[in-house]
Amino acid sequence: MPTTIESFAEELRLPVETLIQQLAAAGIEGKKAGDKLTARDKAELLEYLQKQHGGTAAPKKRITLTRKQTSEIRAPVGAGKARTIQVEVRKKRVLVRREEVEAIAAQQAEAAKKIEEEAVAEAAQEKIEAAVPEALPIVEEAVAEVREAETIRQPSPAAVAKAAA
Repeated sequence: MPTTIESFAEELRLPVETLIQQLAAAGIEGKKAGDKLTARDKAELLEYLQKQHGGTAAPKKRITLTRKQTSEIRAPVGAGKARTIQVEVRKKRVLVRREEVEAIAAQQAEAAKKIEEEAVAEAAQEKIEAAVPEALPIVEEAVAEVREAETIRQPSPAAVAKAAA
């Protein structure tokens, strides 16, 4: 629903003249105090103002909150007198964007999974290498048996000549 420039300026708590100047600078020419603003006009003004004030830059990844708290402590000076001392306590808290924390957690999970896969592959390779020396005599024995069986199965050249004739 279009609103008037006056009501929009009142909503923004700006003088009407300032809003008209900003609209003109944003490329929305020919507007007067009683004219109506469309949603497109507002969007163009917002885009222009964000470019002017650096609003298109990426948001900060971390926000640091600092809080100062002052209190008074009474310290004895001697002879029953006490002196008041001002104490200032500063607390600092760093907040990190949730998306960044989730991205870091996903990267760590992926790295842990990759490390685990590498460890499993390495353990399997070690088992294979340990089994090879034990299995080698068995394999050599089986190969020798197969060769022996092949020599038994092969007919003699004389038998081959008789069969061909």
